[in-house]
Amino acid sequence: MKYRTLLFDFDGTLSPTLDYWFSSFRRALVRLGIQASDDEIFEKCFYKDDAEIGPAFGFDSCATFWKYTFEALNEEFATAEMFGGVDDVLAHCERAGISVGLVTSGERAIVEPALHNFGVHHHFNVTITANDTTHFKPHPEPVLKALAAINADPKSTLFIGDHIVDVIAGKAAGTDTAIFFTDGHSRFHKLDELKTSGPTFIFSDYRELLAKLV
Repeated sequence: MKYRTLLFDFDGTLSPTLDYWFSSFRRALVRLGIQASDDEIFEKCFYKDDAEIGPAFGFDSCATFWKYTFEALNEEFATAEMFGGVDDVLAHCERAGISVGLVTSGERAIVEPALHNFGVHHHFNVTITANDTTHFKPHPEPVLKALAAINADPKSTLFIGDHIVDVIAGKAAGTDTAIFFTDGHSRFHKLDELKTSGPTFIFSDYRELLAKLV
């Protein structure tokens, strides 16, 4: 068995929640009296930290922006579902004795309830969220922290995400990496750019991932 551990990103990887983030960013900005175009939201909010978001919208502090964003996300995530085939992969991991972890830049208060709603929380041996690290991906700290928590060997670990930051973080931590990319992702990511990060492989259906594990 090549992989003894699988680590998953959450948004856009386990669940098609990128649209929820987009909607929540828009709702937060509207509450702050800002009408932003789709392109502005993609460019100025996604994968950006306070040091970038603040100047982009003229905020002295991003605290209220994030407060409104997370309030919207809590509503949006109530209807979240997993991508098809994820449950089959998780069930196979349990049968095969493959450890499973979650490595996300999302907040624990949002991600953990979603895993419970999906009915898959029991599959995860470790969950690393934005609340558990000093540095976010592409820094390897979140991946390294997950590996250490379950005493996993990076050489037999596959980190699965949907973005370049996941590949960079996984490689820096010494793991193999995979990109999950479907037609719905093209709104948020460019496949050619994802390929430049050099993932171990790219897949568009979880049955493809399952075939690599059996």
